Amino acid sequence: MKATIRDVARVAGVSIGTVSRVLNGHVAVSDESRDRVNTVVRTLDYYPLRKRRSSNSGGRLQGKRIAIVLLGMDRSLIASPIVGEVVHEVEAALAEGGGQVQLVDIPRLDQVPVVMKQDDIDGLILFGALQGNLVEAAKPALIKRLSALPSVWFIRRPDGCWGDSVGPNDWLVGKLVANHLIDKGHHRLAFLNPRGTQSTWRLRGLSFGWHAEAAGAEVKTHLGDDEFGVPFPLRSTHNGATIDNLVDALLAESPRPTALFIPADSMAPFVYRALATRGVEVGKDISLISCNYEQSFTEALQPTLTTFDIQADLIARLAVRQLAVRLRQGNTATTPVEIAIEPSFVQGGSVAELRR
Repeated sequence: MKATIRDVARVAGVSIGTVSRVLNGHVAVSDESRDRVNTVVRTLDYYPLRKRRSSNSGGRLQGKRIAIVLLGMDRSLIASPIVGEVVHEVEAALAEGGGQVQLVDIPRLDQVPVVMKQDDIDGLILFGALQGNLVEAAKPALIKRLSALPSVWFIRRPDGCWGDSVGPNDWLVGKLVANHLIDKGHHRLAFLNPRGTQSTWRLRGLSFGWHAEAAGAEVKTHLGDDEFGVPFPLRSTHNGATIDNLVDALLAESPRPTALFIPADSMAPFVYRALATRGVEVGKDISLISCNYEQSFTEALQPTLTTFDIQADLIARLAVRQLAVRLRQGNTATTPVEIAIEPSFVQGGSVAELRR
């Protein structure tokens, strides 16, 4: 089996975003990290997709200039493993298909970048902040320019936005999590989410609660106070104090839930720490399950985290394929297409089986 960018990041002890920057020749990487990544690349005989021969690429994007646009996010969010992996694979798939790739970061939404004012951009692959209202916050001229081009969003299309989308099936995530915990004998469940209006996390939580209660389980939901009025760019969603407060509220429940669902792996280190400092052992005193499969956040956790892989590499490839479809069709006013990817289960040691 060929090595993947995840394998390189894991062996090198760096994030997927760092590997991507090294492979793309970005200067914002330390010499130590660059040398370590390059050594692992040679050792694993890793070849980025853009350097592999593909019989089905067919040059479907030959000569097309495609912009990967990041909207309304601070670098702390852009650097997350999931975003870094999808961006890297999108770049690779675009190049493999013969496209010319331009990465455009628009954190503040208050101007139209020079590159976007040019007429030679053929299409867009976009990722936007999933909290707040991008359309209302952005300069109208920016939205007008972006929405005029064939567009595909990856992970999720922000509320009120245009274009197609390719991302995880978040409703199915919640269902699968509920089913797994109930199958393991858990019927007192909890959902912990520090950002209740984050659209992906909200949907996963709603689905989890609905399916768990439909199966006869009890679900307690603990939400943080959203900083909904903060200006763009949206910053990292994690705050240790907020998660501590949510964990305290969870542990104060009587009777205490036996299993906990958190909507993203990036939260797991904070939750593990909060539980441990309160004398609660994951996998023994309480079970924990998550989503995203962000190994750089979870590889040091013990017990290992049970989670769902949202298939970031597949999301990237299908987003590029869908953009190619849109480019052939033209940017007509057809109904937006939403492609939802089924997650895959990743077994860990953080979910215990209760005696029935």
